[in-house]
Amino acid sequence: MVAVRTFTAAAQQLLAVASDGTTTIAVGKHGTVVTWNGECWQPEAVPTDEDIYAIAAASNEFVAVGGNLHIGGTSLILERSMRGWRGVASGVQHILLAVAPTDDGWFAAGFNGALLQRTDQQWQSVDFINNQHIFSLTAAGGQLYTAGLGGSVVAYDGKRFGEHNVVPAAHLRAIRGYGAGLLAVGLAGALLRFDGVAWHRLVSPTRAALEALCVVGDGEAYAVGGGGTLLRFDGEAWTAIDTGTRTDLFGVCVTEEEIIAVGADGLALHHRR
Repeated sequence: MVAVRTFTAAAQQLLAVASDGTTTIAVGKHGTVVTWNGECWQPEAVPTDEDIYAIAAASNEFVAVGGNLHIGGTSLILERSMRGWRGVASGVQHILLAVAPTDDGWFAAGFNGALLQRTDQQWQSVDFINNQHIFSLTAAGGQLYTAGLGGSVVAYDGKRFGEHNVVPAAHLRAIRGYGAGLLAVGLAGALLRFDGVAWHRLVSPTRAALEALCVVGDGEAYAVGGGGTLLRFDGEAWTAIDTGTRTDLFGVCVTEEEIIAVGADGLALHHRR
């Protein structure tokens, strides 16, 4: 089945999307935030016009992060509760590219190894072990994992960091927990799996840059990327799904009924599961 397009009324690129099972929110360039109500996308007011690169959901709360690439740069954290969105001081200058909830609270990360943790409703910097840009975060097996340039994958248990030896290395854009291990995607169609012991490259049906990854509890996983690429993983192999578009896709999430992917020109695609 070809994906169905919906209009978000956003002229800007949409860079990420997340769902808490009830509400689905997409974010993007110049402070763009739109919410899917099951029938249409509606804009939400936020206290910023800076770029929003990532969003995640947990316990009826959404957290989004971003920043601005002007000289010097600034970071951005937005938190959404029942009362709406509010901006929160990050305490760092580096642009933030990733955000994730864990059992130990929320974490955010971004340029030059910037890593933040929210404790007692305040964000505090965590000293990272290198200055590689961090593009993605995930919680799995009681640890936080980061992924970034050069195949950098680092595990953090709240006290110590441990670097993974990702062979073959690939520039990674997204990482997620999968079963007892991890899945990661990246540039040039890179698809990798960590089985709890070692990393392995999986056969990829594309050479497109893969920008985002979503794992579903029953073993499914989905990835999106350049040229309208949408891939599905069934636990054994990745296969391509026809989206009917060549528009670049940057974010993906999965609800009970559908896969939602967002991308350039305010595009949102809905594909029935």
